[in-house]
Amino acid sequence: ATDGLGEAMRAVDGEVREVDALVMALPAHQNADRLLQRIGVARRRILALWQLLPGKPDAVRELWRCATGSSEQIEELSHRLADVCDHLASLAALAAHCEMVLARAHANYLAQLSLNATRLNMRVRVFSNRWLVLVALMLPMHFITLAFGQNIVVPWNTHEEDRGRLAVAWLGIMGCLLGAFSLALLLARYLRFV
Repeated sequence: ATDGLGEAMRAVDGEVREVDALVMALPAHQNADRLLQRIGVARRRILALWQLLPGKPDAVRELWRCATGSSEQIEELSHRLADVCDHLASLAALAAHCEMVLARAHANYLAQLSLNATRLNMRVRVFSNRWLVLVALMLPMHFITLAFGQNIVVPWNTHEEDRGRLAVAWLGIMGCLLGAFSLALLLARYLRFV
């Protein structure tokens, strides 16, 4: 019975080592679902083996205690039963080690996911902050130009025949707006807002 447990435990140990290597080698976005499924399957297998192990050493000890016969038979039986107990203890230690490796691999994988989410969040935040600064710089210009579209008296618009002065005034206002925007943009770049 312990040989079958040993084979199953070796198979689980190989899978655990493979999962641990994949967690360290793969970026967090590749095969995310499959990797988590493999961790879960390996943990279920370890749990199933853990559930089979607890009663075995007690049964072996009980056999050892109840052994009767000649001294050579008892000595050989006790030697074999001691080997079985050692084998069961090593299986339990291997199962505990595999569970620890899987827990570490799972924690490392979740840490990679968290780091990737934080990096993405920082990129989005920088992008939105830059656009917010640009919009904040353009908003006053919108209100100033909005005044020219209303039904109010606009400077330099009193004489229809003086189109030259009107063009100079319009270019002056637009130049001041663009100059103010450029200065504000340079200041924002100097302060590293954009």
